This record gives sequence, C-alpha cells and structure tokens, in this order.
Amino acid sequence: MVTAREERRDERLERRETRQEMRAARTPEERQRQFYIHAAIYVAVVGSLAARNLTRNRDHLWVHWVAMGWGVGVAAHGARAFGLIGPRE
Repeated sequence: MVTAREERRDERLERRETRQEMRAARTPEERQRQFYIHAAIYVAVVGSLAARNLTRNRDHLWVHWVAMGWGVGVAAHGARAFGLIGPRE
C-alpha cells in the first residue's frame, strides 16, 4: 500500500524530471533570447536605480552593489546561454 507521503514524493520527482526535460529541450536560440530579455531588464532596472541614487543621495552611493550582485547572475546566464559553461547536473 502506498502512503500519502510516498505519493507526494513521487509527484515531486515527476515534476522535477519534467522541468529537467523542458530545460534540455530549449534551443540555443531560445536560451539566447531569454538572456537578452534578462539583460534588457537588468539595464532598465539598474539604470533607473542609478538615476534615483544619484538624484536623491549623491553622498551615499549604493547602486553599485545592486549592479555587481545582479551582474554576476546576468554574466552567468550569458555564459550558459552562449554555451561557455555547461548545464548543472
């Protein structure tokens, strides 16, 4: 007899496998398009935060922390999108 706990575990494993299959099915063009969207959002948000930081409080600059932290993620996304690093498995 299968318990409810085992059923939930099996459902989670099935969802994980489905996500992995969907990720593997993405074409390089789709990965690059998703990266360009991510990069455009990064530029828009960091640009608006920089404008806000520079107009409101020039003595205390904090926007560079946002740009660097998020920039690492954008760079990793770009490296993955263009095949410079492989998938995590």
